[in-house]
Amino acid sequence: IVGVVITSIQLLQNYIINDLKNEQAFEIKTAGRNINNTLTIIEKEMRLMGNEISKTSGNEGDLAPKTREYIVSFMKNQPFIDQIRMLNTAGSEVFRFNYGGSLASVLQQKNNRYYFNEAKNLDSGSVYVSRIDLNEDFGKITLPYKPVVRMVYVLNLKNGKRKFLVFNILIEDILNSFENMTRAKDRK
Repeated sequence: IVGVVITSIQLLQNYIINDLKNEQAFEIKTAGRNINNTLTIIEKEMRLMGNEISKTSGNEGDLAPKTREYIVSFMKNQPFIDQIRMLNTAGSEVFRFNYGGSLASVLQQKNNRYYFNEAKNLDSGSVYVSRIDLNEDFGKITLPYKPVVRMVYVLNLKNGKRKFLVFNILIEDILNSFENMTRAKDRK
């Protein structure tokens, strides 16, 4: 009888473990889909913004007031975006909007960053998506740490000059939003 009880307990443990594995695998797949869907939406917005900038900006990428308002409004309504910047072909920032839509007064050089060097080899209209890494400003990792993914949209201004629109996406915030949705679902 002890052997039957032990076997039953082992079978029950295996069933519970397999059930947990299946549930975790489902949650991981769902999280992956959520991240992919969010990045797809952000990419569409980036393309729209890049096309607007291409049509309305000056020769060096200076922004029309209406375009500035559009970017500020977008950033205020998109909590996953930490920074939006435009780089010229030398990797120098033309402009940078920080979280919440404030325009940076001190610009940076990004010519040594891997995502810029990858994107500058792409055709106009292409989008490069970086690996997840920690945000850097002025050559130093920012504190507190900000895991980000960068999307770079290669565009041409109306005068034919090539520019790079870069979105820093707060990947941790995307994961946290998914976790919050999962917790809310579990409470029901």
